[in-house]
Order: sequence, then C-alpha cells, then structure tokens
Amino acid sequence: MEFDTVEEYQTLVQCSADLIAIADEDGVFLHYSPSATRILGYESEDLTGESAFSYIHPHDREEVYELYRGMVDDPEVTTQRAEFRFRTADDDWIWLEAHGSNCTQSSIDGYVINARDISERKTLEQELQHEKRQVQQFVSIIAHDLRNPLTIATAYLDTAVASGNFSLLEVVDEELERMERIVTNTLSTAQVDLVERNADFVAVSSVAKPVWESVSGGRGRLTIVDDVRIEADERQLAWLFSNLFHNAVAYGGDVHVEVGPLAATRENENENGNEPTDTGDIDGFYVADDGPGIPKDRRERVFEAGYTTDPTETGLGLAIVRAVAIAHKWTCRVTESDPRGARFEFSGVETA
Repeated sequence: MEFDTVEEYQTLVQCSADLIAIADEDGVFLHYSPSATRILGYESEDLTGESAFSYIHPHDREEVYELYRGMVDDPEVTTQRAEFRFRTADDDWIWLEAHGSNCTQSSIDGYVINARDISERKTLEQELQHEKRQVQQFVSIIAHDLRNPLTIATAYLDTAVASGNFSLLEVVDEELERMERIVTNTLSTAQVDLVERNADFVAVSSVAKPVWESVSGGRGRLTIVDDVRIEADERQLAWLFSNLFHNAVAYGGDVHVEVGPLAATRENENENGNEPTDTGDIDGFYVADDGPGIPKDRRERVFEAGYTTDPTETGLGLAIVRAVAIAHKWTCRVTESDPRGARFEFSGVETA
C-alpha cells in the first residue's frame, strides 16, 4: 500500500503507538505526534520549543547528548539509538527507547525521533539482574560453606589413615553431617520458590509438635498457646518451624519456645498519639523463645542468605523462613520476646 496524500501520512502519525517528534540541531522540539499525550502525559504544544535534554534524567543526559551531537556534527552518521529515562507530565520517569534519524536533507529539515515506552522491559531486566546477583551470591556462599567442612574432613581423614588413630574419624563424621545439613537447607531454599503450594487449613500444633521432637534433640521445651488453624502448605510450614526451632536450640540451648496466635491490631488515636490496640481478631501466629535474642541492628540482616554469627551454621535457616513467608504472602518480622529472647511474627495469615 502506498500513501499518496499528506492526509494519509498525518493519519499514520496520529495513529502511531510510538512517539514521533521532530527536533532541531540543538534538540529543541519543533513538533511531536499526539501519542505524546498517551505516553508522556503532555498536551499538544506543551513541549514545543523545549529542549528534549532538559527532560532527560541527569544520569542519562550526557550519553544521549553525545549521541545526538554525533548525528548532528557528522553527516555520515544518519541514525542513532539510545535508551534513557524521560520526565513525564506527572513528574515521574519512564524509560524510552529512541531512534534518531537525520532528515535535514529532506522537506522535514530536522531530526526525526521515534520513541517507545520500554519501562516494563527495563523493570524486568532490572529484576533479572537482581535475581542473577542473588544467585551468584547464593552459589558463592554455598561453595564457601561446603569448602570449610570438606577441608577439615579431608585433613582429619588423611591424618587418621597416616597415624592409625581412627578416633579422628569422629570429626570427619561431624563435618560430613554439617555438609549434609548445608545441602538439605540449600535444596529447601530452592524448593520454596519452585514448588507449587498445596495450601489447606492446618492446626499449628499438628505441624509444630512433631517438628520440635525431631529438631530439639531432647533439649528445651515447646509450648503451644491457644492452638490456631491457619491456611498454609504443610510441608513448607514444617520447614519454617524446623529452622526457627533449630536456631532457638542452637543459640539458646535449654530454651523454652512458645508458639501462639498473633492478635490483629489497629491504630487508635489518644493523648499519647497512635497506639496499637487488639481488635480481638487473629491475624497470624508467632514463634518466641527465651534465648539470647537478636540485637536490633541485626534483625533485618538475619534474613539474608548466608548471614550467621556462628561459623558452624549455614546462615540459610532464616532465609528459608522468609522465603516461606513470601511464598504465602505473609508479613514476617523479628522483635524481642518477653522477658528476653527472639520473637518472630507472621501476619496476614488466613485463619479458620
């Protein structure tokens, strides 16, 4: 199909989903298509006479300016491409992919810019980069954590064989168990994000009690306060309890762990300002202990994969706890229990 009239070309420009603009050699807008309203929010003529560079994000401006000047100053450069953030009429930033063409030798006598909104693509790219960095960090942590017990086990095994002192194999056995724990926790962390949740209403006690028996090793005691039924994937909930209980015993020894319902609260205004008040409803559950607790400056870091203050631990337990909470769309926070110890609260939980 050929376009023979000016009206047909105008219709093509007006119906284009992309932004089409004409700028002079300094990057000043001379004309732009109606799609600028849909993409950028600017009405007709809002940008006319304005420099495009004044709307480009400061971090991107210099690079885009150099590309544009390259097209203006060198007749051999007829097109340029750039990705940059552009300020909208709402004073937000969106990502544009723009192609500039030198059309000064045509009836247009200017530089034609075709641009499209690529904000969703850039967001996806950033998310993928973030995931890639997390995977790289995670792999590095696992490699480091496995290398330490492997080195120790190998050294003790060589010594035991050379000396005939086979009592040293006890240390080898301990280090192999440590490696097995690392592998188990690593697989659990991966599966939290990969398995499809099979959520159903389960009693907290029915999951917590058997997990406690298998983790505590006869140390400490568990108390279930006012058992509650919550909607959860039973296997993933068991992972959550397993890691919380393991940490409580590992750091608290003969510790008392308490699991109970978390009351929903609302903010009430009074002479002391806004203070939370129980509504009488159940919003989730908590797991508290009377161990040494977690200092305030570490309460966010403890959920990071690999973070631990004990070199014999993997630093993955609380990362698994947070992953389970995220998979269930629960809010997870750590605070202090009364009179001391750590308290993990899970809110936004569906209860029966």
